[in-house]
Amino acid sequence: LTATQARLAFERFFGQPAPAGLETLRMLTPADFALVRRRAALSRGMPPSEVLLRLLSEECAGRIGGREPVGFITRAAK
Repeated sequence: LTATQARLAFERFFGQPAPAGLETLRMLTPADFALVRRRAALSRGMPPSEVLLRLLSEECAGRIGGREPVGFITRAAK
C-alpha cells in the first residue's frame, strides 16, 4: 500500500486517525489490517493507535528481507 492508502486503511479498519510513523512501515497489505483488527477484537475495546501501529509493524516485519524470493531457481549442472 502507498502511504495514503495505508492511512486510509488505518482509519477505516480502526476508526481512529492514523498515527505518526505509519508511513515508515513498508510492505503493508490490507490483510495486515484485517489480521490486526481481528486480534484487537479479542481484547476489550480497540487499543490505542500506538499499539495498533506496533501490531501492524509485527505483521509486516517478517516480510522485510526475511524471506527468499518465491519461484523457481535453475541451478547449473555439475
